[in-house]
Amino acid sequence: MIEPFYSNNQQESLVDTGLACSFKSGQSITIPKPIREELSILFGDEVIVSVKANQNELIIQKNSGETVDNKMIVSEKGSIRIPKELKRFLHIKPGDTFKIFLLSNQAIVLRKAKLP
Repeated sequence: MIEPFYSNNQQESLVDTGLACSFKSGQSITIPKPIREELSILFGDEVIVSVKANQNELIIQKNSGETVDNKMIVSEKGSIRIPKELKRFLHIKPGDTFKIFLLSNQAIVLRKAKLP
């Protein structure tokens, strides 16, 4: 069984991509193509969607083995469905925007954007 990748010193290894994505009413988030290409995430790939509770972040990474975390399939347009329990835990609503960070070129970290 694989464990989701988490750095002990996550703040230092996060890279701000300058990109953002939004939670759609269809219960999914579309990851921009440059990010998918950087992590070699393709249409039909299985990804792990998890949450880091103390950071209030969604973590998405390519699945490379057995896991107990939520597994989702990447759509043709790069969308990933977000499980209901994670939406509820992070209070995610349609239209919410997330800043996209890369974690050591192994995972996508989505942080809910703060309203101005």
